[in-house]
Parts: sequence; C-alpha cells; structure tokens
Amino acid sequence: MTGEKRYKLYGLRSCERGRTFTNASGIQHDCGEASLAMLVSLIRDLSPVCTEVARDEKAAISHVVCLALPDKGAGKGSRLDLGTALISSGFGFAARDGSGQPIHRDYAVAEEVAKRNRAGLWAYRFQ
Repeated sequence: MTGEKRYKLYGLRSCERGRTFTNASGIQHDCGEASLAMLVSLIRDLSPVCTEVARDEKAAISHVVCLALPDKGAGKGSRLDLGTALISSGFGFAARDGSGQPIHRDYAVAEEVAKRNRAGLWAYRFQ
C-alpha cells in the first residue's frame, strides 16, 4: 500500500495473518507474518519493478506482476518474477479461481515443487 493505493500480486495467495504454523521445535508462529517477512526480504533484495495487469475499482486494488533483473549472485542476468520467487520459496501459494483452477498455471507448478521439497512453510504444520 502506498498512500491510498493498494497493490496485490496477481495470481498469488499468502497465508492470512492470524493463521499459524508450528515449527520443528513445536513453537507456533503467525503464518501471515512469515509470508510478509519473506515478501519484504525479496523486495529489498531484488528491487522488482511492478506493472499493473488489472484493477478492482470497487476494492481500490491494483493487481500487479513484478519482475526483477538481479545484477549479482546466482540470479545475475536472469529475469525473476516476484510471485514465482515467493511461491517457490514456500512462503506464498498459487491463487485459484472459483472452480479450483490456478489463476496462473506457472505458479501452481512452483507451488507443487515447493510442497514436494518442503520449502518454507511447507516444512511445517499449518493451521
């Protein structure tokens, strides 16, 4: 959110604040806070540029897709999608439509890989 504008990553769901996960030590943490912390970290590290792809006037939300062009590290020279990075790290989920189909098929693939690899939140028990 910047000023009065609100932004949402297109095709992505995160854990809601108030939902919990239990880590390997048996300690509960807020799932939404963990997703938000990872999102903030990725934004700081990747400095993505976002483009609006849809607007919900009633809710005053701009749906965006964000890309980063890392200039160092393992991703140097590649183009990284922020939604894919969040989902493949296990801290975001592929959004689905009313019939249960993924809104963005690539995100569903990233989610399956993260789940199989027990990445991020998939390593723990969710509420």
